[in-house]
Amino acid sequence: MSRFDALLALQDLDTSIEQLEHRLAGLPERAQIAEGERLAESLAANRAEVQGRRDDIQRVQKRLEDEVAMIEAKVVAENDKLYGGGVTSPKDAQALTDEIASLKRHQEHLEDQVIEQMEAAEPVDAELASSDGSIAEVAARLDALRAALGEQEGEINAELATVQTERESALGGVDEELVAKYQRMRPRHDAATVVVFDGKVGCPLHSSSMELDRCKKADSDSLLECPECGRLIVIP
Repeated sequence: MSRFDALLALQDLDTSIEQLEHRLAGLPERAQIAEGERLAESLAANRAEVQGRRDDIQRVQKRLEDEVAMIEAKVVAENDKLYGGGVTSPKDAQALTDEIASLKRHQEHLEDQVIEQMEAAEPVDAELASSDGSIAEVAARLDALRAALGEQEGEINAELATVQTERESALGGVDEELVAKYQRMRPRHDAATVVVFDGKVGCPLHSSSMELDRCKKADSDSLLECPECGRLIVIP
C-alpha cells in the first residue's frame, strides 16, 4: 500500500463531492419549478386583469341598483302623496301621476341596464373560473415538483454528508503541507491533480522523454511534481 493512498482517496472523495454538488445544483425539477413559478405569475397577472374588469362591471351594476332602489322609494313616496288624501287639486294629482309614470319609465330603463351588466358579467365570470382552474393546476404541479425536489435533495445531501465524513477521515492521513499544495492545485486540474505513474505516461499533459525518464528513475512510493503544470505524480 502506498503512503499516498490517502491523498488519492482524498482526491476521489473530492471528485465525488463535486459530482454530487453538480447533481444537486442541476436537478431538473429546479428549472421546472422556475418555469412553473413564471407561469403562475403570468396567470396571476392575467387573473388580476380579468378581476379588474369584473369589479368594474360590479361597480356599475351596484350604482344602477342603488339608483333603482332610490326611484322605487320615491315612487312609493309619490304614491303615498297621491293616494293619501293630501292632494285635492286635479292639476296636482295629474302632475304627480305624470311624475310617477316618468319615474317608472326611468326605473325600467335602469333595470334594463342592470340586466345588461349581469349579462356582461357572465363571460367574465367564466374567464375567472377558467383562470382559477389553471392557477390551481399549476399550484398542484409546483407542489409535486417541490416535493420531488425535496426528496432528491435529501437523498443527495445524505450522500454528501457521508462522503464529507469520509473526506475528513482521509484528511487525517495526509500531511498538512501536501494537503495545502493539493488544494491550491485542484481548481486547475480537478480529478487529475494527483496522477499515478503507470510506467508509460507521466503527467497526462506533459510526457516528454526526459520527464518519463525522471519518473522511471524515481524511488518507489515517492511523489514528484510535474515541472510544466504542477500536477503531483505518485510513483507506485
